[in-house]
Amino acid sequence: MLGVEASNYAELHKRLAEAPGAALLSDAGPADGPGVGFTKAAMVTVAGPHTVTAACVGIPHAQIFLSQNSLGGTEHTVFEVDCSRTQSQVVQLQKGYVSAQLTRPDPTGAWTGAVAGIKVTAQ
Repeated sequence: MLGVEASNYAELHKRLAEAPGAALLSDAGPADGPGVGFTKAAMVTVAGPHTVTAACVGIPHAQIFLSQNSLGGTEHTVFEVDCSRTQSQVVQLQKGYVSAQLTRPDPTGAWTGAVAGIKVTAQ
């Protein structure tokens, strides 16, 4: 199974590398099994449009949350990632911390070596 996971990570990193620009935040992790998910935060130093690129390999879909605190509370953007392709979306980020989190839709599912990741780049 580790060989499958390694192969999936190689494909995932190839897909995320297509995102243009320097990475503000980039992370990847297992999309199923007991050690599922990731949580990563980064500091946004320049407010404005940022490109979020998300991908997954080895499962049909994944869900990744992007969160940022604002004056009105915490703003969440949910990315329903179709693993058959790499998805990109432009989001407006404010100065301050932004975090990304991969969650597991099926907490009782088996480990298959599936992986998912996100890359946030400034435009």
